[in-house]
Amino acid sequence: MAMIKCPQCNEKIPRRANFCPNCGFNVRARLRLKQDDGLTRKERSANKVGKVFGVMIGVIIVILLLIKLGLYDWISERWPG
Repeated sequence: MAMIKCPQCNEKIPRRANFCPNCGFNVRARLRLKQDDGLTRKERSANKVGKVFGVMIGVIIVILLLIKLGLYDWISERWPG
């Protein structure tokens, strides 16, 4: 069985352990954070741009659906009624 060191107490623990049996440290959460930190600045920037672009596309789709359904008057930029 492969062993790793606990980041908290430095005791050897099984690689598949979620928590350190010695100190109770959440090893899985720490490993997930380390994986996220492995991204380069360019990759993190691309992720942010992608999320912003996705939100913008979503807003445009919602506006187009409201116009198509007649629930929003694009010309006067107000709700009918």
